[in-house]
Amino acid sequence: MPKSISHSARMRNGSVFMRKLSMAEAFCLTVLCLMVFCLTGLSGCIRSSRDDSALSAVQEQSVQNNSAAKEQSSVEESGELQESSELQESGESQEACRPEESAADAENEIVPEHYEDESDFLYGLESEAAVLLRNGVPISGKNSEKTMYPASITKLMTALVAYDHLDLDETITMTGDIINTTFEQDLTIAGFIDGDTVSVRDCFYGLLVPSGAECALLFAEQVAGSEEEFAVLMNEKAAELGLTGTHFTNPHGAHDNRQVTTALDAARLLEAVLENPFLREVVCTPVYTTAPSENYPEGLTFHHVLVYYLHGDDDWPFGDLIYGGKTGTTTPAGKCLVSFSEIGGRTYILATLGAYEEGSGQVRDALTVYERLKDRYEPKEEMM
Repeated sequence: MPKSISHSARMRNGSVFMRKLSMAEAFCLTVLCLMVFCLTGLSGCIRSSRDDSALSAVQEQSVQNNSAAKEQSSVEESGELQESSELQESGESQEACRPEESAADAENEIVPEHYEDESDFLYGLESEAAVLLRNGVPISGKNSEKTMYPASITKLMTALVAYDHLDLDETITMTGDIINTTFEQDLTIAGFIDGDTVSVRDCFYGLLVPSGAECALLFAEQVAGSEEEFAVLMNEKAAELGLTGTHFTNPHGAHDNRQVTTALDAARLLEAVLENPFLREVVCTPVYTTAPSENYPEGLTFHHVLVYYLHGDDDWPFGDLIYGGKTGTTTPAGKCLVSFSEIGGRTYILATLGAYEEGSGQVRDALTVYERLKDRYEPKEEMM
């Protein structure tokens, strides 16, 4: 019995133990489950947070990349547009409004090789204004209608007006007032003095060969009674010749801001002079001696100013390149020349006005142009 009781008791005790163990296990399992759950949740939260952070970083980087890409695209587009705009603007500007050529630009230009374009004949001239006529037709110009000062080229008009009113063989007398005026205004003289009685013919040579201002003043006095009235006749003649850019206030060319011309008008003026056989002969004469007079028993000898410029030798004839013409020089006008030449059976008249560099730039320009014409239009002798 005791054995059975003991067994039952053990069974009961075992059942109770088992029940107690099951509760402990359940508690532990519960705690463990809670811990696992908490750890799992915390890990998920951490992972979620990390994922959110990573996503946020990626999104932010993506936004930055997109922004940078847009900005780069905008910059490139802007740069391309700006460059395109600048190129287009630059091209239009260069075509529509080219600046005037400077001396530095002129030096860097390519020199024409054969001068086939007739405008090339005036390339690189020192003179500020120039024009070239061939048989009366302008073929090339440089500031040809720019207002310039004529200086002693004025005397060509004085000659035309005087020729219309005076006889070549009549005599006229130089006065002291005229000589005094030339000294007071520091004008170029031929050499006549007070009381000289000279022929109109000799006075024309004195006017155009050595550029004598006393001859211009004597003509003005004889024809119109004064410089002012003679200037009226000069302007009437200018209008008759169609010299629309020209105005005169005196017969000798001393500087006056109101006395102006253009290269084209100056060339036309010489053209009119050359149509007069006597005046043509005068402007082509290198040396001339007047008839004997009381003050000059052997006559008064004139030397052409242009010949001196060309050769420094008063007896050297015209006809090599320059056949004749008229010079003029004042500080405001610069060095001026109207000249002509015969090349290839054609007559060329060239006006070169406003050469301000040292030396005889107006004459150098003329020689340069006539050399180019000769190279272009006169056949060269072949070497045997």
